[in-house]
Amino acid sequence: MALLIALGSSAAAAQENPEEAASTEGETASGQSNSDESDSGQSDSGKSPETMALVDRPDEQFVIVEVRVPKLILAQDMPGYYDGERLFVPLWMFVDIVEFPIDVDVEEGRAKGWFLSKDRAFDLDLRRGTVELRNQEQSIDPKRVERHYDDIYVDMEAISEWFGLDYEFDFSLMRLQMEPAEPLPAQQRLERAKRRALLDKVLVNRGPRYELVPTPYKMWSKPAHDLRLEAALPTANHLQENQESRRIVGQSNSYHLRGAGDLFYMNGTWSISGTELHPISRARLRLQRKEPGGKMLGDLEATEIAVGDVVSPPVPLVARGSSGRGVQVSSFPLTRPTAFDYTTVSGPLEPEWEAELYRNDVLLDFQTEPIDGQFRFEQVPLLFGLNQLRIVMYGPHGEKRVERREVYIGPGMIRPGEQYYRVSVSQHNSDMVPIASTGRETPIDGWPRAIIEYERGLYDDLAVTGRFTTLPLRDEKQRVYGELGLRYSFQRAYTSLDVTVGDGWAMRAAAQTRLADWNFVAETAQFFSQFTSERFPNPDNYPIQNQTSMRIYGVLPVSPKYPVPMALRIENDYLGEEGNQVRASNRLSIRIHGVTVAHDLRINKRTGEDTLVNGALSARGRTHDVMPVAEASYSTDQGFRAYRLGALWRIDRDLQARANIYHEFATIHDVKVTTGVAHRLQQFAWGADIGVSLQGGFSIGASLSTGIGYDPRANQWQLESDSLTASGTVLPRVYWDKNQNGTYDEEHDEAAPDAKFFVNNSRQEEYKTDEDGVVVLPDVPADEYVDIELSRRSLYDPFFVPSPEGYTVLTRPGAVTYLDFPIIMTGEVDGTVWIELHGMRQPAAGVEMQLVDADGEVVDTTETAFDGFYLFDFIEPGAYTVRVSPEQWRKLRFEQPDEHAVEIGVDGTVVSGQDIALRRPDKSKTEDVSRNTFQDGAVETETLSKAWADARGELCGDGGLGAPLCIFFRRLGGFSKNF
Repeated sequence: MALLIALGSSAAAAQENPEEAASTEGETASGQSNSDESDSGQSDSGKSPETMALVDRPDEQFVIVEVRVPKLILAQDMPGYYDGERLFVPLWMFVDIVEFPIDVDVEEGRAKGWFLSKDRAFDLDLRRGTVELRNQEQSIDPKRVERHYDDIYVDMEAISEWFGLDYEFDFSLMRLQMEPAEPLPAQQRLERAKRRALLDKVLVNRGPRYELVPTPYKMWSKPAHDLRLEAALPTANHLQENQESRRIVGQSNSYHLRGAGDLFYMNGTWSISGTELHPISRARLRLQRKEPGGKMLGDLEATEIAVGDVVSPPVPLVARGSSGRGVQVSSFPLTRPTAFDYTTVSGPLEPEWEAELYRNDVLLDFQTEPIDGQFRFEQVPLLFGLNQLRIVMYGPHGEKRVERREVYIGPGMIRPGEQYYRVSVSQHNSDMVPIASTGRETPIDGWPRAIIEYERGLYDDLAVTGRFTTLPLRDEKQRVYGELGLRYSFQRAYTSLDVTVGDGWAMRAAAQTRLADWNFVAETAQFFSQFTSERFPNPDNYPIQNQTSMRIYGVLPVSPKYPVPMALRIENDYLGEEGNQVRASNRLSIRIHGVTVAHDLRINKRTGEDTLVNGALSARGRTHDVMPVAEASYSTDQGFRAYRLGALWRIDRDLQARANIYHEFATIHDVKVTTGVAHRLQQFAWGADIGVSLQGGFSIGASLSTGIGYDPRANQWQLESDSLTASGTVLPRVYWDKNQNGTYDEEHDEAAPDAKFFVNNSRQEEYKTDEDGVVVLPDVPADEYVDIELSRRSLYDPFFVPSPEGYTVLTRPGAVTYLDFPIIMTGEVDGTVWIELHGMRQPAAGVEMQLVDADGEVVDTTETAFDGFYLFDFIEPGAYTVRVSPEQWRKLRFEQPDEHAVEIGVDGTVVSGQDIALRRPDKSKTEDVSRNTFQDGAVETETLSKAWADARGELCGDGGLGAPLCIFFRRLGGFSKNF
């Protein structure tokens, strides 16, 4: 539309000033004639008059097109000419957009360089009328190549043939869609930028997006606690049932207390559990600090420090993850996987809570009860690329908590010169707070266990690793191991090679890659001299010599509407003379109308023994207010083993009922039925259950849970039904800062109710500020940078804006981070920009406008629309100046346009009609400059060409003024003919 307006306006100007228009045409014709004479006069020296002649196409054919390749916009405003059949594009600008190293000399009619690779030479010579491609010369069709004043224009058909790309031009959309046979350099560069951005997000410790508001550590803080109480009243017959039945129906009174708070300038977490028979059956204590930016311990740049009950990392071929009292210090990124192709996912989990683990929205595993107060998923397989892990936890009283983690596997996990370390020293299987007897004691409890890891990036695609490990084995002997490894990446593959020396030695090689939507992982390990470790403890009974495995992950193309994720693993252990041990597992799942159905199959076959098959089928749904679950298991040795049918019904947001049926065939052949109700209130949650066994058992149980925390703003202890120790809590306050001092003043400022927030770009719909402008945001991810943003749309006045828009917080379990969000009333400024030509006005589209504050800083920019209109909105109170970008009007040789001073008040101000006119300097001076420039010879012409090269990006290139001004300058005549 802007193009049509400009053409119409220019035509109107020509009609109103016919003499001047005729004069301009005469100059153009004369200029063309002189050029033709000059060209023809030099034909004997090698110039081709047909290809070197200057061409001036009519403005009606001038177009500005958008240039695209698949999934990418390369340019939005490339000029060109379209005659209804052929599209001519400027060669200099085209090779600049696609990033071909080709130099274009319009004056000499020459373009020389190469494209895609240095062996693909390109040489266009208009003097000789030839083009050389890959050292093969061919003639040019003069109808397909034109020399204009500003560039060499080439028909897209010729471009397509020269550079090997298909194209389609849509005139109605002004869109040039290209399909290159090989990725263009611009595509490759942007793809690299995307990969680097991904690495910056998931590998490098991401810096804060907004102002960082840390939660300072204290010597001691009032802790938060989660308390859960359970009581059961069994019948006498039920007390005689076996232990399995007691576990399912629940036969003991118990309690579990978990706390979190600051202690000795660290974050402390502790838990105590007990029953009526054992008042304290388990106690754990851990002090830790985590800093994703690696700013602890000075030059050591530690990201994690922990003391107390720590979990030592697993070591391939050597050690499993193990808990014990000790110390751990690490500089590895907090999201780094614990091994080459798998990781361990763990976190706090209260009694009777369930946890589901998803990877890229595919259910991998679930845990129906905590292990040592945690959910713990070990050896979680990771795919090549970004793995988005999601842990969904469900409480017995309707609670729900979600944690998200991102783990990257592939090239660039460590950059050249970067180095990471981890030191873990602990006592094997020993709690920080020892209890007299836990029933889990072993002879090697308390023995030393130490793991030291180091990794350094050597090149972009190569890193070296090293490990030192010492630990006790079951034979009550301390072992020492050393490991040296390499990590190498190429193309879309990531590989590793490790050599471990200790009690015997072993070598392990692994590789993984991604082809289309399928991930492949291959691994092999060779064992020598009866290698013995915690993972392979008994070479006499299991004389393994080689272990080879293959894993495949992908989606079966069964139905585009209902994809079927598949995971297949095959592992073979070669045992020498004893044959082989083959293990295979397969998992298929599908999600239909909110119900996830999964089938797991495991096959185990050893030479000389029967094949053992175990399978499990499950269906878990989340549909409307009913959440059904069905599980069944079977095996070849026991047949149909057991099944469970259950459902949870959400009566309302805080009240739910549940029922389950258990039927076991393999052991006691019993059927158990449980039903219950759970109610969550503001301060606590309670539940009641009834269990019945067909063998005569009967029980009634009740539970109560609450979170206990201290609110310093209210200066009192408070009870919450939500957990307060598993994640961080943020308490933002929103208010209208009427006096703009950035501080909440009850006398002047006004609270903003019903404001909502984004937590890491996720809308927290259920939480909004109360009448005091305050809201509690629970379950904020701990020990990582989290963005808290105020939703502008949720504010009750559309002219309100937050200042600032958000904060980045670094919180931790049991801690509360307080934020103040002052909001201010904003205003608007609008106007129109015109071009004055021959006494006529026409709207100027694409003009860059600037809003400048009192300190001379540009605080906002915008571009005029097709009708020259511009608008600055959401302007904070203060004094400003509205102006045209000085860089633009100077490069385009306009007179300095007017500037407007505006004032925005604290109650919001709308300032309209701030119009600005763009004018050319005195025309006689322009004509003198034009004539002198063309008559003085090559030096002045070269200078003018350079000036045009600097300015044409402003006219028609990225960020330019758009079609109207391009045409405007083309119509001026004189020296502006070079535009």
